[in-house]
Amino acid sequence: MSENTNKGAEGKIGKLLRLFARVSHAYLAMGQGIYYVLGGLWPMLGINSFQSATGPKTDLWLVRTVALLLIVIGMTLFTAGIRWRVTLEIFLLGIGSAIALTLIEVVYVVGGQISPIYLLDSIVESALAVWWLFIYVRGFSNPEVCALFDPTLTRSGQRGEHE
Repeated sequence: MSENTNKGAEGKIGKLLRLFARVSHAYLAMGQGIYYVLGGLWPMLGINSFQSATGPKTDLWLVRTVALLLIVIGMTLFTAGIRWRVTLEIFLLGIGSAIALTLIEVVYVVGGQISPIYLLDSIVESALAVWWLFIYVRGFSNPEVCALFDPTLTRSGQRGEHE
């Protein structure tokens, strides 16, 4: 009985992973971009509600600095996605910012310096990093995805001519 339950769970997890694998780099960049822009706008437009959710802050200039950087990163990711120009640099920006935010949040929550509520964001950030990595690995075996990294590649995987 537990063997059948395991197969059912693996089947559902496998289906979920296959679904994530079909999401293109462009859509992931757009989604992360929207998430970051909204996350950056919140403290910029409503610092009191932000502090109510995340705890009081002593250096509001630092909160605003991080918020503005999130907005810039988010706009860059979103723009690359909608232009279907997810290059290696955009991949590095997406996965790097997700990993950096995860590490900062986990280290400072464990150290007791920030509210445990940040662990919710670290879960999202970890998922984004894994998703980028998963799509990235898949991309180098799929010419259509590789074309997102190298715009000189056509959909057939052959180098195209610039006119």
